[in-house]
Amino acid sequence: MPDDLDYDSPAALQNFFKALNISPRKFLGQNFLINRGVREKIISLLNLQKEDELWEIGPGLGAMTASAIDKVDHLCAFEIDYAYQQILENFFGQYPAFRLIHGDVLKTFSEHKTQKTIKILGNLPYNIASAVIQEFINQPFEIAVLLIQKELAHRMTAQPRKKNYSSFSVWCQCHFDMKTHGIVRPNSFYPAPRVDSMIISLRLKNTITQQLTAMLNSLLRVAFAGRRKTLRNNLVRAQEGRLRHISQDIFLQACAHAGINLNKRAEEYEPHVYLNCAYYLLESLSSIDSSSFS
Repeated sequence: MPDDLDYDSPAALQNFFKALNISPRKFLGQNFLINRGVREKIISLLNLQKEDELWEIGPGLGAMTASAIDKVDHLCAFEIDYAYQQILENFFGQYPAFRLIHGDVLKTFSEHKTQKTIKILGNLPYNIASAVIQEFINQPFEIAVLLIQKELAHRMTAQPRKKNYSSFSVWCQCHFDMKTHGIVRPNSFYPAPRVDSMIISLRLKNTITQQLTAMLNSLLRVAFAGRRKTLRNNLVRAQEGRLRHISQDIFLQACAHAGINLNKRAEEYEPHVYLNCAYYLLESLSSIDSSSFS
């Protein structure tokens, strides 16, 4: 355990980096949380139990790891930076609960899929946060507590007809129950980022199959392809692109079933409308496929 490293002190972190001849790398989003109160809040939101399996994304120097390592039987940390991998092994390698996964979490997350329901912790780099979050549906989890850019949190939770409502808003709200837990200012980090962050918790909805997710993804990419265009204009292109295997009749039936007026824009409809449309499309295609074998 790094007892001699003060995670709350920028000066202590500077001296630590200098001694190792390393420095935080901006392109990897390495901003270290120096606010002890925020760290404690994140840990408390996870409600860790000894039997839990915790996955931590981007542990860096291990400030959050140090707070969690004695609370769980299994802590799996995903770290891409070689220098920090060495530091983490030195700090926590002697703990039976600790396991370090080397490499890019976007490549390694699904490779380490487990049958156990996990909890997820992460101070996510701004440039890959949305992609990482989309990986979560591939692993059953009880709760994920994340520190992300405030603007991304607002996008995830945005309501229809709002400026930041997007296909990603719909996707997140179809897959997760979400709750925000406060803004974290730049001075809570070293080095300080230029933007505010936000704590957000996610709980996975268990009603969406992989096939339905794939259909929803295709539908959303088409529906939101041109924000200033009507759904009719966007969806007509579906017949030439991602959804070209679906007949126009079935497509129109699906929209009518979901209550979609094609003369409106994509941002006017709530997430459940798109999910209902995707479900109808999937069921229609399954019926067609089944009949062809009867």
